[in-house]
This record gives sequence, structure tokens and C-alpha cells, in this order.
Amino acid sequence: MGYAIYISLAVLAVAIVPLTFSQEVYYQLPTPYSYACLNETCSRDNSPEDSPSTQSLSKCRLLCGEYRALWPRPTGPVDLSDDLISFKPQRLFINWAHPPSARVREMLQQAGKSFQVELLKMHPKYDSAVDSRKQPNPFDKKYTPDIERTTVMVSMKIDSADDKLSLNTNESYTLGMNTSSNGVVEVKIHAKTYYGARHALETLSQLIDYEDTCDCLMIVRNGYLEDEPAFPYRGLMIDSGHNYLSLKQIRRTIDAMSYNKLNTLHWHISDAHSFPFYSRRAPKMALYGAYAPHKIYYPDQIREVVDYAQVRGIRVVPEIGGPARAGNGWQWGEREGKGDLVVCLNKEPWKEFCAEPPCGQLNPLNNETYRILGRVYRDALEAFQGTDFFHMGADDVNFQCWNSSDTMNEVLKATAQIPNDVTFQRLWMEYQSRALQTLYDSSAVGVDKPTPIIWDSKLTSLRDSEVVLDPETYVIQIKSPAREPLLAKVINRGYKLIFSNADAWSLDCGFNSGLLPPIGLGPPSQNNVLPPCGGDYKTWKTIYDNDPMNIAATHHNNETAAYSQVLGGAGTMWSTETDEMTLEPKLWPRSAALAERLWSNPTQSWREAAPRLDAHRDRLIQRGIRAEAIRPEWCFHNRVECELLL
Repeated sequence: MGYAIYISLAVLAVAIVPLTFSQEVYYQLPTPYSYACLNETCSRDNSPEDSPSTQSLSKCRLLCGEYRALWPRPTGPVDLSDDLISFKPQRLFINWAHPPSARVREMLQQAGKSFQVELLKMHPKYDSAVDSRKQPNPFDKKYTPDIERTTVMVSMKIDSADDKLSLNTNESYTLGMNTSSNGVVEVKIHAKTYYGARHALETLSQLIDYEDTCDCLMIVRNGYLEDEPAFPYRGLMIDSGHNYLSLKQIRRTIDAMSYNKLNTLHWHISDAHSFPFYSRRAPKMALYGAYAPHKIYYPDQIREVVDYAQVRGIRVVPEIGGPARAGNGWQWGEREGKGDLVVCLNKEPWKEFCAEPPCGQLNPLNNETYRILGRVYRDALEAFQGTDFFHMGADDVNFQCWNSSDTMNEVLKATAQIPNDVTFQRLWMEYQSRALQTLYDSSAVGVDKPTPIIWDSKLTSLRDSEVVLDPETYVIQIKSPAREPLLAKVINRGYKLIFSNADAWSLDCGFNSGLLPPIGLGPPSQNNVLPPCGGDYKTWKTIYDNDPMNIAATHHNNETAAYSQVLGGAGTMWSTETDEMTLEPKLWPRSAALAERLWSNPTQSWREAAPRLDAHRDRLIQRGIRAEAIRPEWCFHNRVECELLL
């Protein structure tokens, strides 16, 4: 049995805590440094030995700057006191008086449990990789009378029983904190909906941190803030079509999104490479399309993911693309007497027929294609529990693929149609019209039909394309670079817009496998394939400063109208070179920069946000998210001296 001695150099106080070692005795040393808030930034200085106290970095972060360590920064008034009070997490209680519905009560209970676990994760000895039920509470100890007496009472008031997240959901909240003379911290949260209340809990958790001098937690004593998001659609796209992602990893991504108040997980579930979704009405899709029998997503599993995400304030939007990005999983049609459902599958040389190998596009001339598509759509809508959006893909169509199909050419010749670009453009438009009607027909009776989302492409910029792509019906997700001239056609037609412009929000770019050509060297334009994102890695600064409102206004004839069309945006992580072993560090903390842009839409540049992002990255690591380093840790402690590295 050994002992750790905690020594404060200032007051020479000694506390002895038993530790178990085999032979030698070690001592946990205090820090000789103190941190001061200078120009809203915490910086370190040597603490004189005769100083009455030192201020830790965590304490400084809770007290420094208008927004302290909050991420994303609130959009309304913020008034926080300059003092803290220590407590232990067992003395924090959450009360939700009269929840408006049983479902809201259930979600609040789950959110409250998650909140309590996040408090435990603040302790440096807590192992975030181990279930909280399988490890001791690191705060289970006797504290000083003041700490033992301090109680944090959180009360929540929610006005609406609406538990479905939509574009019209009010996600605003207010949070007030007041500490009485007897050590009771009253926290009052008021929100219109559950989602605002959940966001308020996340904000509250960021006004709490661990303090090593007392081995306890500390919270801001008094304060008030108002907050609501700038955009209703704040998303992140993951891709399980190129590389399979485990359900555990998808849930971890949802956790990280919730810490950043992102509210939409865009799940690109299939691609030409694989079809891992199990469709009960079309089981051969996964039979032929999955990489392995254990790499299949079943409806019950997806429903669990959807429920898990809802509690964390997130909707899940499925993407099952077509007519391109469809291949493996569709190849069984001919042997089942249904003809070619897919054409140019795995065709070489691939650069002539698709944007990346393997090639494959749905056969728009085969009626069986739409029958199978309808079964898949219906099963997906049931699994994703009445999602308000459905992503239909509609990108990367290559006319040479269709032109290489003997089956399609025979049908065209039999109907006196010439296989040229004009014909294939018409076929693409006809496919999209039939696919949308198939999606609508697959929706359950009495349930609102999902809003279709498609990527911008040559289709969206064709003359008179709005005849097929009704601006009152479709949402266009922009992946073209911000300066792409064709965006003006899409934006001026009045579509609602989700920005994922590749020059800023393609998170997979810059990892340099050489598989895809850089911007400007992609397949010929007549193939109707947009060039890939190119070789530039998107830093968090580039991501943070990417303003979708400015992009829309730049291309629009009417600035006010442009602003009204922007729903928000989403970062995209195509998994061409990513699987669950590398997903998190590629996403975080860069996606946190995206989150603040979409929640706060700040007018300041990334420089104001840098100190808070440092603190938030530490918070993500503390909570078990493998967020990559964005600068040396020395810079966290020596902010002023490290300015040149920003």
C-alpha cells in the first residue's frame, strides 16, 4: 500500500490518499503554474510560492471570455458570473415537472442518465471506454462540509408534447443559474420542445468541469443565457456503402454529434460497392450486396439507431441512391427472370463509365427496376420510422454506362430512339420522376410523405429541369464548389438548399490515395459526372469560415430570397479511404467547426473560436471521442506565445 501526497506549493497543505503499488511509493505532484484570462484567452504563468492560491486551466476556461468554453457559442444574450462553486455529481438532481407526454418523459429520463454519465467522465480516472455500471464512481468519497452540502437542482419546463424533429421544430431554450447562501444551485431550463431542453442540458454540462485541487466538480454560480440555432438542418453524412461501419461506431458518431448540437445524421447506407441494408421485401439485395453476412443492417437494428439518435436530438436521414451509385446488390435480376436491373456493373476501364470503381447504374427502361426499388423504399421508410427526409442520390450519372448496355440499346432502337445525350438526359429525368412517385407510393397510409433530397448535378442545372424537379418538392444538397457557375441556375430556381460544398465541407478530402483524379481532371463533362473534391485537406479554419448564406447570396439575383432558401448544411465523409478505425479522428474536431457555423453562424472568423475549440476538443477526448490533435498541447497552456501556430 502506497500513498499519494497532494501538495499545494502556496499553502503547503498536504493530503494523503491511499494508492496500491507493488513496491515503490509515488506522489501525485501539484502544478506550479497558474492561468490567467488575457484578451478572452487563458494563458499560463509560473505561480509564485507565496501566492494564496493558483487557478487551474479548467477553472480559467469556465471563467474566461464572454462564451467561456461553450461550444457551439450561444446565439442570444449570455451573462455568466465570474465565480464558481464546488460540488460532487451525486448531489446534482434533475426534475422535470409535468412532462407534456409519456414519450417526452421517457426521452428526458434517458437524456438525464446520459448527462449524469458525462459528469463522471470529467474525472481523469474515469475510463470512458468502460461501461459506467462496471467501474466505481471516482467521486465516491468524503469531501469537505462545504462540498458535501452543495446541491445542484436542475428543473426543466417543456411547453410542447411534440417529439418529432422537423424543420419547424423550435430548438430554442433559456438557462438560468442562481446560487443561494446555503449552497443550493438552482438551474432552471425552459424550452418549447424536448429538443431545446436536451440542448440546454448539453450547455449546462459545458458550464461544469473537474477541479483537481478538490478532486471534485465545479459549476458557474450564477448566470443566464438564451440560445437557438441559426439553421434548422445541421448535418453530418457518413457512408457505409464504400466501407462498412459497425452499429457501435454509428452510435459513437451520434454521441459526438449531440455534444455539438448537430441534429441530422445523413446515412449514405449503400453504393455501387455494397448494399448492406436488409430489405424484407427484397432480401436478395443484401444477399448479393453485403460484404459479409455479419455486415448487414437489419430493420430492428436501424430502428434502435433511430431511437438512440432521437434521444440525442438527432434525426436519421437515409440515402439510397439512384440511378448511379447502384451496382452490387442489384445483379440478381436476370437470373430471377426480371431482366437487367443494373447495367455496366463492374465494367472496365472504369474511368469511361463511372466516377470510381466499381461501375453500375440502374436500368431506367426496365419496369422491374421500379418494382424492386419500391420494395426497398418501403422497407427503408419503415426501418427509419417515418423520416421527414429521404435522400435519393441522383448524382454521378454517366451516359457512357447506359450507352454501353446492349439491353438498353435494343429497347431504344425498338422504340425508334437514338442513344445519344439528349435521349439519356430524358431517361434520367424520367427515372427521377418515376422514382419519386415510387417513393411516395411506398409511404405508409396516413403518414406524411418524406421530402426528397437530391445532390446537385448536371440534372439540376439542365434547362427546364424544374419541370421534373419541382422547387416546391425537392431539396437540393450542394456538393459543387462554392464558385461553381452552374450553382446560379439551381439557386435562382428557388430550391431549398443544404450546403455540402466540396471545397470546404468534404471531410474525406486530402488523404491522397490517388484513386480519384483531382479537381478539373475528372471524367469528361459529357459523362455528366461532377469532378471529385480534389487533394486539399479541409482544415477546421476553412470549415468554420465557410458561410452558406454568403455562397447563396453570391449566386442569387435576390439576396433576401437567397437567405430564405438555405436550410443549413452538412459535412460529408465519403468512406472511400475511411472505415471505423479512422472515422472519428477524421471527423473530429473538424466537424465541431461545422457545428458552430451551423448553430451560431458567427460573424467573426475562426480566430475568436480557437481557444474555445481547444477546450472543446479536450472535452470530446474526455468523453471518449477520438478527436485528432490540431496543435501541440503546449499551445493550450501558452496561448499567446503560440499564436503563430494558429
